[in-house]
Amino acid sequence: MMRSPWAFPLLSGLGVWVAATAVFWPLGHVVVPVADTAAAWAFVLALGGGSLLLGALLGDVQARLLGRTGHDARLRLGVALAAVGLLGDAALMTVAGFAYPALAVERQATLAVFLLYAYGALAVGPLIRLRRDG
Repeated sequence: MMRSPWAFPLLSGLGVWVAATAVFWPLGHVVVPVADTAAAWAFVLALGGGSLLLGALLGDVQARLLGRTGHDARLRLGVALAAVGLLGDAALMTVAGFAYPALAVERQATLAVFLLYAYGALAVGPLIRLRRDG
């Protein structure tokens, strides 16, 4: 059993960031649309909404598996999900010359807008209860 109230949130944040980076770094040129197109709007809205759902699901997983059902635990999870992702992407983009690696210039803005929505959604997503706690 995880004793630290930060263990699950931080490990979840790291897992989400690593999984997303494992997709966007090598496949960004395929999955990220050129900015200011209908495909870019759809990409941002769909994946932003998916991030909200992911946050909600992780909040329910935390409640179910660890018995952490209160608002404090859900807020802690949201903070950790957003902070780990923001810091991870900031570090990645800094060492890659202030841009997302292996992503064409015309796709950078789409990914940047998506990341802003995604991290906001991950921050508040755990507050959405998909299942009744307890």
